[in-house]
Amino acid sequence: MIAIVAAIREEIAGIKNLYRHFSGQAKVVLTGPGKACAVAATKNLVNSQPKPQAIISTGFCAGLLDELSTGDLVLPRKLNLAHSPNTLQVDSRLSQIAEECIHENILPYMRRDSVTVPTLLVTPESKLEASRSYDAQCASLEDYWICWIASNAGIPFLSIHAVLDTSNQSIKPNVERLMWLRQEKGQFKAFLHAISKPMDYPTLLLLAKRARQASNQLGIFLLAFVCNTLVRHPEKLF
Repeated sequence: MIAIVAAIREEIAGIKNLYRHFSGQAKVVLTGPGKACAVAATKNLVNSQPKPQAIISTGFCAGLLDELSTGDLVLPRKLNLAHSPNTLQVDSRLSQIAEECIHENILPYMRRDSVTVPTLLVTPESKLEASRSYDAQCASLEDYWICWIASNAGIPFLSIHAVLDTSNQSIKPNVERLMWLRQEKGQFKAFLHAISKPMDYPTLLLLAKRARQASNQLGIFLLAFVCNTLVRHPEKLF
């Protein structure tokens, strides 16, 4: 069984038909945002039965490199952790399968390292600093922690993310708060916050458009990856 782990529903919106095609063979786990949620949910996953035979950490990321555009996939070999010398290496077999799927589906991607940060990088300056400090080209909030739990459990893992905001894009404070409300408090409270800030509507619409673009690319990849490993070449994984 392959487990696909993401923080929020919007990130895996492109794999709605996964259960219908791969019932019992693939599982999707939503952890919620941030380290604590990611660690708790992934620990429950690796202690469940049947135990996953591979874990894919996925979702949106911030691009830290000028060459990365919204929707581009980032397939890192090394995962960095902010404020720590610790790193993780993704499974080479899973990485090879991932690249095959990307090439077969002609998806835009880069082989770049990532860094997991404690809070959103909301300014171009903070993204540049993270890129220089950790020699990383994308940033997310949960990736390292999901893969750390998988590694401790002896489960092969892969990281694949799609760029949501690029290196030169800022996230306004009101929009940042809305994103956290949506993730932590639910859609209704986020909606109440949104309608109280009509000046943010254009930014929110643009963010929603970028999210759909990123999730569509992730959906194409994830369905192809699961199909490749479970149907066409199960010997590569198991």
